[in-house]
Amino acid sequence: MTDYKKLLKELFEKYDEELALALEYGTNDANYKNRLRLSYAILYTHKYEEHFRIDGLILKLFNEELFDRESNSFQGIGRSLEILTELMNKYDVPDREVLFERAKQANFDCYGGYNSEYVSPKLESYSLEEAVELLVVLVEYTYSNDICDEAKMYFCMRNFKSIGDVDNEIYCAKMLLNMEAMTGNNYAICNRMLELLIIYNKNNQYDEASKVFDMLIPRLHSIDEWYNTVMGRNALEQCMEIILHCEDLAEDLWEWSEPILKKIIEKMHGSLYNKASFAAYKMGDFLFAEILSNKYDELMSPLG
Repeated sequence: MTDYKKLLKELFEKYDEELALALEYGTNDANYKNRLRLSYAILYTHKYEEHFRIDGLILKLFNEELFDRESNSFQGIGRSLEILTELMNKYDVPDREVLFERAKQANFDCYGGYNSEYVSPKLESYSLEEAVELLVVLVEYTYSNDICDEAKMYFCMRNFKSIGDVDNEIYCAKMLLNMEAMTGNNYAICNRMLELLIIYNKNNQYDEASKVFDMLIPRLHSIDEWYNTVMGRNALEQCMEIILHCEDLAEDLWEWSEPILKKIIEKMHGSLYNKASFAAYKMGDFLFAEILSNKYDELMSPLG
């Protein structure tokens, strides 16, 4: 499987070369696509110390984008304005608050949704779907074709899920896992395993889920503090599902997961607190079950 996150990084590095030219020659780019390219380059690959005039370029790009937002009949906020807003804050561009207020008034959509404290997702967090959509927006069809097979499989899986075709959803999830396995990227493989695991659990196929989880455990342990990641906590939630529904596996999985749950007792999300409390109760650890239940109530309380 093509490493689409690496591909995006390489693409933004290519844009960073264009950025260097823009800084050197003062290119006045009024084209939305190229503004967006430069914005991504600054956001994801640019090193501040390489070009001391970067704040001037950001201000120029922001002003051009702001004019487009004010005059474009299609309205909208747009990723360029969001990214450039973040960069204005990051590089401490002077007098930016006045421009932010002007951006807020630029059009109807901006008035309702523009956020002067916007923060972009990290590149590492991009999903395959988000990567494909971004490449299409950037008119980078050669790059998008490189991940076309994976993208098609991903969209098929989403479609089968929406129409309730579980067998084909599982088939697509397995194919995506096989594709990911070819990259050797352990973190990405774990995410694909988790994806398949969730499908099995949601459809009450707990025996199959337990087989996937058995393969997932050693991969998780090869990631530093995996239990402090979103993926890790989601994996623990799926573990609780298996404990609650598989009598023959419950004791071993609880023995494995209980010390980890205690380690992250202050860092769980609501459904993990809830399911872990039921699992603890099932396994006879009533004190821990009560602690988890109280944590869940505190988190879900309007005052929590």
